[in-house]
Parts: sequence; structure tokens; C-alpha cells
Amino acid sequence: MHGVNLDLLRCTPHHPDGRPKDPHAHHRIALAEGLHQSRLRSWRSLLGRFADLFQRRAPEPQPCLDHTP
Repeated sequence: MHGVNLDLLRCTPHHPDGRPKDPHAHHRIALAEGLHQSRLRSWRSLLGRFADLFQRRAPEPQPCLDHTP
């Protein structure tokens, strides 16, 4: 009996002959990244619209009437 942890043998991304265990993994990663960027753009757009709304509602500063020239 060899003292080899069998879980470590299963954690490599390739089969012993060199083939990838998941040949489509890079496609899934690219798709997930595209979806992430899309969600990020939509959130930034929404937050930008809220920021514009609050900036437009801010009252104009009133001139100070206490000072006489």
C-alpha cells in the first residue's frame, strides 16, 4: 500500500494522458466574466442615475446677507 492521498490525485485539471478534464472550462469562464461585466455596467448606470437625481435636487446655496460691503 502506497502512502498517497487519493484526493490529491483528483485535483489536477488534466487527465494522466494530458487531456483536460473539462475541455469547455475556458468558455464558461469567459461567459461568466462577460455576465459579470454586464451586471457591473448596469449597477454603475443605476448608481449614476441616483447620484444625478440627488445632485439635481440639492438646493442652491443662498448668499450670505450678514456681510455689508
